[in-house]
Amino acid sequence: MAERDHSPREPSVLYERLMAVRPRDLSPNAWAVKAGVNRTIWANIRDRGNAKHDTLEKLLDAIGLSWAQFDAGITAPEVQRERKASVAESPRGFRPLERPRDVPVLGTAACHDMQFDDESGEMVDIEALEIDLDEVVDWLARPLALEKRPDVYGIYYTGISMLPRFEPGEPGYVDPRRMPKVGDYAVVQLAAEDGDGGHRVVAAIAKKVVRISPTFVELEQFTPARIFRVPRDRIAAIHRIIPPGELYAF
Repeated sequence: MAERDHSPREPSVLYERLMAVRPRDLSPNAWAVKAGVNRTIWANIRDRGNAKHDTLEKLLDAIGLSWAQFDAGITAPEVQRERKASVAESPRGFRPLERPRDVPVLGTAACHDMQFDDESGEMVDIEALEIDLDEVVDWLARPLALEKRPDVYGIYYTGISMLPRFEPGEPGYVDPRRMPKVGDYAVVQLAAEDGDGGHRVVAAIAKKVVRISPTFVELEQFTPARIFRVPRDRIAAIHRIIPPGELYAF
C-alpha cells in the first residue's frame, strides 16, 4: 500500500490575500468572531480557497474594508501603517502580493431602463448598462488565477439593481469564453441595428441567470426584485462573471 502524503498543503491564494490584510493585533479566530462567521471557515479557505461572497464581505467589513477595496489591493488602515516602514526598509521597495493592473475595464455607465417580459408576460422596467466594447476606461489588478487569461475583461457595476450582491462602483471580472449556467451571474450583451445593415452592442445587463432556453434567457435582479426574459434574438453574447472564490483560488 502506498504511503499517504502527509506533507502540509500550500495555503490558497485567497487565504494569503486575507492574511495580508489582517491587522496584526487580530488573530484569525478573533477576526472570525468579530465578523460573526464560524471559525472553521479558515481551514476551508486555506486548503481549498473556497468561501461564499457574503462570508468574505463580513470578514472584510469587520476590518473596515469593502470588497472593491480588497479586490484593488487596498489594506486595512492598521495594516497600511504597519507596512509603510517595512516597505521602505525592504530591498528595492518590494511590496508583497502586488499584481499587474492589466485587466481592461470596458466603458460602462448607467443606462436608461429597458423593458422585458416578466414570468407572467407583463412588461417590466429593468436596469441596464451602457457598454462600449472599444473603450477601456480603467485597469484592474490581475489575480494569479487569471495569469494566462488575456481575454478576461472587467466592468464596473452601476445602479442599485443587484444590491446587496454587487455595490455600485464595485468591479467585476468577466470570462468571455465560458457560458454561464443557471445560478451564475452573467453579463448579457444586447445588440441593435447600426444603420448600415449590421448590428452592434449598445447595452448590457449584469444579472443572475435563472433559466436558459433555445429562445430566451431568464434573468433575475434583486432591487427591485424582478425575474424577466431576454429573447435570444436580442442577445449578442452572454459572458460569465467570475465568482470571487475562483479569482483567488489556485
